[in-house]
Amino acid sequence: MDIRSRAAAVLSAAVMLASGAGITAYADEETAPAAQVTSLSAPEINTAYDNSTSDVRISWSKVTGATGYYVYRRVSGSTWTKLAKLSANTTEYINSDLASGRSYGYYVAAFNDKGSSEIVSDPSATLMTTTKPSCVRLTAPEVTENAVTVKWQKLSASGYVIRYKAEEEASWKTVSVQSSGATQYKVTGLTAGKDYTFNVYAYCFDSKRNVFSSDIVQSVSVTTPETPKKSAYELPDDPSIVTQFPGVYSPEADRLNSAKLTPGKTSFKSVNAQGSVDSTGTVYLSEKDIAILQAFADKYFKPGWTNAEKVNYTIRWINRNIAYANGVLGPSYGSIAGLSYVEATFVRRAGQCLQYNGAITAMLTYLGYDAALVQGYRGRTANGGWQHFWCEVYINGETYVCDSYNYGDSGDWLFVCNTYQETCPYSYNAHYIKNYKLL
Repeated sequence: MDIRSRAAAVLSAAVMLASGAGITAYADEETAPAAQVTSLSAPEINTAYDNSTSDVRISWSKVTGATGYYVYRRVSGSTWTKLAKLSANTTEYINSDLASGRSYGYYVAAFNDKGSSEIVSDPSATLMTTTKPSCVRLTAPEVTENAVTVKWQKLSASGYVIRYKAEEEASWKTVSVQSSGATQYKVTGLTAGKDYTFNVYAYCFDSKRNVFSSDIVQSVSVTTPETPKKSAYELPDDPSIVTQFPGVYSPEADRLNSAKLTPGKTSFKSVNAQGSVDSTGTVYLSEKDIAILQAFADKYFKPGWTNAEKVNYTIRWINRNIAYANGVLGPSYGSIAGLSYVEATFVRRAGQCLQYNGAITAMLTYLGYDAALVQGYRGRTANGGWQHFWCEVYINGETYVCDSYNYGDSGDWLFVCNTYQETCPYSYNAHYIKNYKLL
């Protein structure tokens, strides 16, 4: 091959090499870029949600093209707040540490942050939720023979459901549904002397009127008191009887409320302390005496009174309504001497210190107290004075005095559960005297 031919062949090979004809290329290949996301659909938030007293769990549908989700919340009366930024694979969120019985609104927005600028979808529909109310805490109820007033502490809720059952019943009875502002309800129509259990639970509505109720962790059991039997004896009515003593109460009487009582007592001790040592006897209450005491209680004692209030009232009633039986200020002593202390005082309304303080001792005994009628003296010296009868009542190892002088004879001074030290010297600058000792 001549020079000219070889040069042409070389030139042809060079051209083929430069154009790549018939030769495989091994250079790295670039992947074509993905299409840019320009918009996202709004997530569909589920209307069903889970809740507790402090948590709400919401969920939503996954959005194509989203790289994550924003969760927003609003408490009633406030602005929207961004709660969380979540990954693309997350389609639920639990909001914790919330207040019980409160409403919370939520919405979700999808986002894509892979491009040159973040794309955010329109917000989902708003989901209004509520947390469950807390457990209702009961306070001390008011109990009468045929009704119980159930009481509770107010909490954040739409309302309250009150239920009860009798001891022998297996199922609860719903007796009332109360509004959010209620803190008590009176259950009536109950049977006296029966055991009942009560509970209350709170409930909340959300915007779709779904109801969420609190757990029940507390019940209160009570026994309604027996209906007192009406006395077979009826006290006479007399318009001259003083029955009201407004603003008059001896605070020392409250000591009576701390005593341990013995119901059904029908006798008390009498103590003669006019000598150097005591001599004792026993006074028995007859069926008629007990009927009269019950009639007095039925007629004058108010429902709900403490025993202190009952004794205070009895002593003041005796002080103002008993005629002093000396034949001058009242009938002769002989006209009532053969009657019991109870009948002379509460029926005939006449007597002396023996009768009316014997009646006080009888009332204390009827109420269940340990009491005694004491015979001694009142005076200024241990060896001198005038005969007197009074009542002692014994409470928790201490001795107290109950004594009603006669209003017409001695004025309105009296003692309702006083210590001996508190009684001296009082009327006539005198002391109680027992066993020749000034008390």
